[in-house]
Amino acid sequence: HLLDPVLKFTIDANVLPVGTVGWAYSTQLTALYGRPPITWTSLNRLPAGLALSTSGLLSGVPATAVSTTIRIRATDADGRKATTALGVVIEPTPPLLISTSSLASATMAEPYSALLSATGGVPPYSWTVSGLPDGLSAGATGQISGTPLASGTATVSVVVTDHAGVSTSTALS
Repeated sequence: HLLDPVLKFTIDANVLPVGTVGWAYSTQLTALYGRPPITWTSLNRLPAGLALSTSGLLSGVPATAVSTTIRIRATDADGRKATTALGVVIEPTPPLLISTSSLASATMAEPYSALLSATGGVPPYSWTVSGLPDGLSAGATGQISGTPLASGTATVSVVVTDHAGVSTSTALS
């Protein structure tokens, strides 16, 4: 039974999910054997960019890499309190890399489509592509499409920029 006096009001968590600098973070804290509503508070400073709502949602966009312990208190409708220490790990943002290493060959006068891809950084990504053969174009999403109008080899300059404004580039044929 929810209010059984033998069952102790506790916070149901030991470890929080690992976060990444610049990426959205969200986890819902829960408590056991308390009478709703449960009100949540942090007893110490949270990592930069994160906030704890009174309903127990720990969320935000972490601003710095850190490994720390936060102390959290839950208070139930009867005024009972449960407190725990939770480990929080926020990892650094992985480096922004263009993962497309080559483009498939196109055939003159036939429809062509290719999608550029990247890893790391802070999504979403924005793409700039120059040097495409006549008849092909690229959008900011990294989609190259169209119908090539001539034969030959082209060197294409590709730049990807992440949401944090970090860019990297490569040349593809």
